[in-house]
Amino acid sequence: MIAGIVLTYSRSFAIGDRVRIGEHLGDVVSLGYFATKLRSPRNEEITLPNGQVAAQPIVNFTRLAGKAGLVLHTQVTIGYGAEWKTVHGLLIEAAGRVEGVEREPEPWVFQRSLNDYHITYEICCVTRESHQQLLLYSRLHEEIQDAFARAGVEILSPAYSSLRDANAPVLPDEPKGPRAEPGGFRIRPRDA
Repeated sequence: MIAGIVLTYSRSFAIGDRVRIGEHLGDVVSLGYFATKLRSPRNEEITLPNGQVAAQPIVNFTRLAGKAGLVLHTQVTIGYGAEWKTVHGLLIEAAGRVEGVEREPEPWVFQRSLNDYHITYEICCVTRESHQQLLLYSRLHEEIQDAFARAGVEILSPAYSSLRDANAPVLPDEPKGPRAEPGGFRIRPRDA
């Protein structure tokens, strides 16, 4: 009961806010003396004892989204063969195509790490629609895949390991079309 009173007066969240409490994500539907109830994005009701809620980190996605906006961010790994300016441009273009992403501030890119075989890039963009967060991430990922496929730039995963013809990147012919059947493995001798 004391935890319920503490949560009420700490104002960590309000009814209707999109929050993550520990591993649970959802919209706050009630805050009682003994428990807090969330509705998950899959329409599941989650009841959390307030003692447990008060002992965990609480991330409130809604509180600042209305004024400063919520920053969406995702990472892609691209090989060193792609010029970094091209990658930045493709990521910013992709974020700009997502409805619900603010035009101001303009999306921005960080180069997070220079790895053995690829560079990790992070695209950041702002939304004011905190309750649409999962849908916006999905749309952002779709636009990134389409932009890179159109430009012929291959997205690598951090653990990319495959026995394949390395002479050509594995990319779809059209962003929304089926992928071509991969060819057999072959090694081309160097010209002298």
